[in-house]
Parts: sequence; C-alpha cells; structure tokens
Amino acid sequence: MTDRSSEEVRTFRKRFGIIPVYKMVDTCAAEFEAETPYFYSTYEQENEASPLQGPKSIVIGSGPIRIGQGIEFDYCSVHAAWALEEEGFSSIMVNSNPETVSTDFDTSSRLYFEPLDEESLRDIFENEGVNEKTDPHLIPTSIVQFGGQTAINLSQKLDAAPCPYLDHPLNLLIPPQTGIFLRNSSQKLTFLIHPDQL
Repeated sequence: MTDRSSEEVRTFRKRFGIIPVYKMVDTCAAEFEAETPYFYSTYEQENEASPLQGPKSIVIGSGPIRIGQGIEFDYCSVHAAWALEEEGFSSIMVNSNPETVSTDFDTSSRLYFEPLDEESLRDIFENEGVNEKTDPHLIPTSIVQFGGQTAINLSQKLDAAPCPYLDHPLNLLIPPQTGIFLRNSSQKLTFLIHPDQL
C-alpha cells in the first residue's frame, strides 16, 4: 500500500517510540495473586518483562504442529531449555502453540507467547538485549536448531537483519564451533555449553 519495505516501516515505528511492551499472563484470572514468567506483547506503556540478568539464551520453538513438523521439535525445545538451566543459563522460550509442553509456564525461565515471525522475534531479542551492565544493544544468543523448519527459516531472516541476532553459523544443523555438543545418555538429552561461546 505504501511501497515501503517492512524494514522502513519498522524504523519509522521505532523512531516515534512505537515499540511493544510485554505483559505477564495472569494464569489465575485475578482470583489469586500469581506471578508467572509467561508474557505476551501489546502496545502500552509499562513493560512487565524486564530483561533477565546473567547468562541467557533464547530457544526458538516450532509453533503449531502440522504435517512435516510435529511434536518431536517441541520435545527438543523443552530439553534445550532444561539443559540450559542445568548449565546455569536462563532459558527464554519463544513459541506460539498453547497445546505444547514448551509453552507450559514452568518449562523455561521465561516464555514469550508470540507469533513466530521476524518482527515479533526482533522485538523480543531487543527487549532481552537490554542489560544495565553491558552495551544496551547486546543481543542474547539464540538456539534455532530445535525448532524445526519454522525456526530455521526465521533464523535466515534474522541473520539477514541489520542487527546481528544470531551468533551461530547456520550452514550446519549443529556446528561444532558453537560450543554446543549433544549427547544422549540414559535417554536424556543434555548440553555441554562453553560459557565463552554464549
């Protein structure tokens, strides 16, 4: 309609301070006081999702279950979140399917229940990137390998974005230079993560 690219519209929107904030989902419908790490975006004033401090990583989920992309990717995303936490990292899950384990409020340190599209992910990366002890433009690392084709397709768009959102090369499913190695022992998926790589 305007012959403007999505990047131009995003720049225009941000120039005028039109940025989303995140609100906590009230899982008890105000019957009881409840604090959950479960957030959705809206265009209001107060942001209830202050950036998590310390080492953290964003796990991009797989979205709706469909032919060719099933529950196995959700299983992998959940185990990625658990493994990050076992290694001392905050796990931030981004997914849009309310019927999966990865969107349970206690699966990860924080859940953004958002559409899996480039704009929503960029806003989340920027919200989590703000850290009072570091450069405000520092973006947390992300793990896309466990979200199936949806996450991989999004990672290519994010990789081409003006700000680098992904620290990991995308030409291999799990490149060894990322410092992430998988092993399966006693049917438990675990990570060995080198902190200097994240």
